[in-house]
Amino acid sequence: MINKTTLRFYWFGLHEDLLGTWCIRKVYGGLNNNRIKDILVPYDNQDDACQALNACELLRRQHGYVYSNPNNIDSFILTPQTIDEVLKGSNHEIK
Repeated sequence: MINKTTLRFYWFGLHEDLLGTWCIRKVYGGLNNNRIKDILVPYDNQDDACQALNACELLRRQHGYVYSNPNNIDSFILTPQTIDEVLKGSNHEIK
């Protein structure tokens, strides 16, 4: 999400760590600088984490953030891949 007025971005996602703890990862900062904050917030269960994620999105929207629509999708490092593409790149065969 971006705020065009303040030139800031906010990214968040729901994750489960290796120990089964549900967390929200929040990454935010300025669009014009390298000041980025990355925070991982743990929750007792998945439901609590989902509710917190929804509250976070609502709060960002109330503060003027909107979902960005990137014009050049090729500028992103990660692109969707099929299992065939992954295995083809690593010289493994599907059996």
